[in-house]
Amino acid sequence: MGPYKAPGADGITNIVFKQCAGLLVPHLGPIYRVTFILNTYPKQWKESNMVVLRKPSKPDYMLPNVH
Repeated sequence: MGPYKAPGADGITNIVFKQCAGLLVPHLGPIYRVTFILNTYPKQWKESNMVVLRKPSKPDYMLPNVH
């Protein structure tokens, strides 16, 4: 993924994280650590979207064993 692409819903580009890692890690590190220790995750972290793109040479993926 390119540095100016924003992969998340927040719209923050990858270059921001790369250029500001030194500023962000001291703040985000403890937040992530406590999140994993307490086993409590924000709702946004539990949601994901998966898009399945069919290859042109493959038949319908609804049929078993076509992958």
